[in-house]
Amino acid sequence: MDFRMMMTVPEVAAALKISLWKTYRLIEARELGYNRIGGSIRVSQAQFADYLKRTERPPRVPAPPQPPREPFKYVSFEPPRTRGASRRANARTK
Repeated sequence: MDFRMMMTVPEVAAALKISLWKTYRLIEARELGYNRIGGSIRVSQAQFADYLKRTERPPRVPAPPQPPREPFKYVSFEPPRTRGASRRANARTK
């Protein structure tokens, strides 16, 4: 293994554009492979590439175009009158 191809945790975080905390979480969850050298954590280029390959998603296929909608038809709505209200209204006009 070529040790020049090893990355530190801050280098991995910078390459992925995520925080150090999130990078350590990936390592702790064993989602990102790593090697311990002495007391430090190193990630090889192969482990980094493997992680990227496993987490790669296929490109989104655009949804087919929707047919145009019919314009909204406004319907006039008059609330129903209650019996008491109509009698009172008729009594006032008399």
